[in-house]
Amino acid sequence: MKTYSEVIGKIKEARSKLGFSQEEMAKKLGIHTIAYNRIENEKTKLSLERFIEVAEILGLTFVLEEDFEDAKHVKMTKDRMLENYKTENADLKVQ
Repeated sequence: MKTYSEVIGKIKEARSKLGFSQEEMAKKLGIHTIAYNRIENEKTKLSLERFIEVAEILGLTFVLEEDFEDAKHVKMTKDRMLENYKTENADLKVQ
């Protein structure tokens, strides 16, 4: 399982590769640039819903790992991800 810092690192990397500024990401999310900057600097934790929005904008793929021996790579919609996240044995990873 990735740490929160590793997930944020993947988000920064993906944003940079796509050529998006923090200001552009903030606009796409409907938040202030300062708020987005606080997310990337780990001063504000992402909610699951906001994480999914960010991941969708950046084209990140989710990996749902139900147990360590049997990982299922699934590209999911927001509703399905939320549903699976709520199961007690599911871990969320970003690839």
